[in-house]
Amino acid sequence: MPFAITTANLIETMKQPGCPACAGERRAARKAVDAFLWESMMEPASRENTMRAWGFCPAHTRLLVAADLRYSGLPLATNILYEQLHGRSLAALRSVPRQRSLAGRLAGWLRHILPAEVELPSPRQRVLPATAPCPICASVDQATQNTLLALFEELDRGTADVVQAYENSDGLCLPHLRQGLERAMQDYPRAAERLLDIATARLEGQRAAMREFIRKKNWEYRDESLTDAESQAWRGALTFYTGIPGESFSHKEALED
Repeated sequence: MPFAITTANLIETMKQPGCPACAGERRAARKAVDAFLWESMMEPASRENTMRAWGFCPAHTRLLVAADLRYSGLPLATNILYEQLHGRSLAALRSVPRQRSLAGRLAGWLRHILPAEVELPSPRQRVLPATAPCPICASVDQATQNTLLALFEELDRGTADVVQAYENSDGLCLPHLRQGLERAMQDYPRAAERLLDIATARLEGQRAAMREFIRKKNWEYRDESLTDAESQAWRGALTFYTGIPGESFSHKEALED
């Protein structure tokens, strides 16, 4: 059974637009970045995970820099971390063989003389492979699992305030719905049935509204006015596939925020 605070946080999250699991991921990412900057930054073992991942992923690198500048005004932590990573990268790059191996040269020669349909084993080797995931991604993945399991358990039990909050929310996006069903459908069948019923009903309604939008934009039906539902259905559809709140879709691109 989820902790009461977990359920309360879940209900509060579902009051916001967009996928609640996506919102939980953003919150978990910010917490993980803060914890890294304030608690783990100067611990060699913690930094080692970042070294093994060749730094944070692009999205969480932006988050790291934003937090670093917001808290100190200077990217000191960013400089410390990536100066060390540069040392690791330089050592790794210098160790990459500059000449093709004998096996590689032989394979290249054979490709010139053998028929094209003859398959040869590839001499390629992985270069500078990451041996750990982005540390923030790992924290976010764990938080997402916790959120989905809490949601499934409460919906399976029929907890009234959770059921009502979910029905009034934008619901899970397709990636998180799929993830939740794959991991928890067998253990929480009533929750899975409820989530599938809500999702299919919403998609049917949105699709009908979008079809009307398309029809009324035909010149033949130009005198028919669009309803609010028909005007906005596409936003709900995009939220289902991306988890992004519908009102966020505009002429602005993501990196402008």
